[in-house]
Amino acid sequence: MPKPPPKQIVAKIRADLEAPLLSVCASLHQNPNNFINLCVEGCLRAIQNPEQEAAIPIVELGRKLARIERQEQSAVSRLADRMLLKFGIKSPPDNLDQFKSVLMRLVEQYHGPASDKALKQLWDTAVMIHVQNMDVIRRVAITQG
Repeated sequence: MPKPPPKQIVAKIRADLEAPLLSVCASLHQNPNNFINLCVEGCLRAIQNPEQEAAIPIVELGRKLARIERQEQSAVSRLADRMLLKFGIKSPPDNLDQFKSVLMRLVEQYHGPASDKALKQLWDTAVMIHVQNMDVIRRVAITQG
């Protein structure tokens, strides 16, 4: 059965919900209007059918995407840690947390084989970017001196 044409109902959300709403909408690639419609539709269905499990599809999608993102972050972090052990023992970079953040961003963006040569290139690029970042931080600190 096709959905009826949309009617415009104006609703106001609390100010404290605006930022989380927009954040969730962005992470789910939904515009706020569509997201709110999916939430209301799921809630109404759950209320009207109390004998059925109250799984709301948009909520399930959000949870699934969050799980996937956590798994990907965990995998990226583990690979970055392995690279730190493999390449960083001889000369660990200054400010290790910032360096690991740069390395993880590069690993996230890389979509090729995880060969030793490719990982070494990612490492070298991360070192170069990190050195540049640290140089900028030092220069700013000197100018603010």
